[in-house]
Amino acid sequence: MNKKIYKPVMYKFESNIEQSLYRFDNGYGASVVRIFIQGFKIPRKYELCVIKWNDYGYNLCYDTPIAGDVIFGLSKEQVEDILGKIEKL
Repeated sequence: MNKKIYKPVMYKFESNIEQSLYRFDNGYGASVVRIFIQGFKIPRKYELCVIKWNDYGYNLCYDTPIAGDVIFGLSKEQVEDILGKIEKL
């Protein structure tokens, strides 16, 4: 079975911080952040926050069954799994 690949609607890399924003037809999405620390050889883990899109952009959303706060320490595969759950809200 092929896993769905999610493409961000926005991507930026600034000051060693990578951010990808995702948007789904249900009005929800995710902000996925990865911080690069120069000089350290540590695995680069992701942070994910569920967001709710509106006419002006988006707001952080802490009241979904997915998460009540930012989720830290995620692998790329875990991020993809959570994006699939957000898409189904």
